[in-house]
Amino acid sequence: MLMSKQHAGFGLSVDGTIITSFTTKCSNCYSPYCREVHTSFKVWVLPSTRDNKGCAHQLPLLGWDDPSVIYVKPGFEADLDSLIQDTVRLATSVKETCSESCEKSVPKLQPLGKQNAASIDRRWSRLLELKKET
Repeated sequence: MLMSKQHAGFGLSVDGTIITSFTTKCSNCYSPYCREVHTSFKVWVLPSTRDNKGCAHQLPLLGWDDPSVIYVKPGFEADLDSLIQDTVRLATSVKETCSESCEKSVPKLQPLGKQNAASIDRRWSRLLELKKET
């Protein structure tokens, strides 16, 4: 769902809500499960006043590298795809589990090709220990 507001002579502010789901694997038991995401984003859509040489004539006060601002040439559409994809990625955790009971259990080690190789890189062991302490 998108809601936009026109701001006279300045541009649009867009408030969006993302409700989606996708299949992913549990980081503990490696079982597939359905992950639901419910998140929102805000973005400004401002008119671009750059010419073909990249020179700016009348830039708004907001910076060109601000991720919450999209500049669009007058008459063109704003592409929100990458913003939506990044918002979904940020709303999901790297270590997601399929259930609360699985989250509390000890992770299973899966071989990665070599018979005795563990799926957790040893360099991360200290970070995992610190996480357990908190």
